[in-house]
Amino acid sequence: MITKNDVVNMARHIVRKDKGKTDRSLMHPQREWNISILIGGIMLIIGITYSSSSFLHYRSILNDESVAEIKTANYREQLVDQVISYYGAKKDSYDHLFNSVVSKSTPVENTESGTATSTATSTIDVGIEILEEEEVATEEETIPDLITG
Repeated sequence: MITKNDVVNMARHIVRKDKGKTDRSLMHPQREWNISILIGGIMLIIGITYSSSSFLHYRSILNDESVAEIKTANYREQLVDQVISYYGAKKDSYDHLFNSVVSKSTPVENTESGTATSTATSTIDVGIEILEEEEVATEEETIPDLITG
C-alpha cells in the first residue's frame, strides 16, 4: 500500500519539478513553415471553390443575344455598269497616257573599244492634251451618291 510518506514525496516532487527554460526566441522555423503551408492550402481551396462556381455559373448561360440584322445594300445594275464604265474609261485614258510617252534609245559608243556600253534616253511627253480632256465629276454625280442612290 501507499503510505502517507509516499504521497507527500510525490507531491513534493511534482511541486518542485523544474519546468524548464521558456523559449524566448521570436522566430520558430517549424511553426512559421506550418502556418504558411496552412494559409497556402486555405487560399488554394478558396481559389478552387471560386473558379469552379464561376465555371458552373457561366457554363449554363446560353448565348441569348440575337444576331444583329445586317443591312444589305441595294444595287442598281444600270448604276453599277455606269460606274464600272467610268473607271474603265479612266483606266484606258491612263493607259493611253502611259503608252503615248515616246522613248528613243540611241547607243553611245565607247571611243576605246568601239562597242556600245550605255544608252541615252530621250522622252517626249504628249499626254498634256489627254489631261485637259478628262471630265470632272460634279457634286451631283459623286460615286457614293450613285452607289447608295
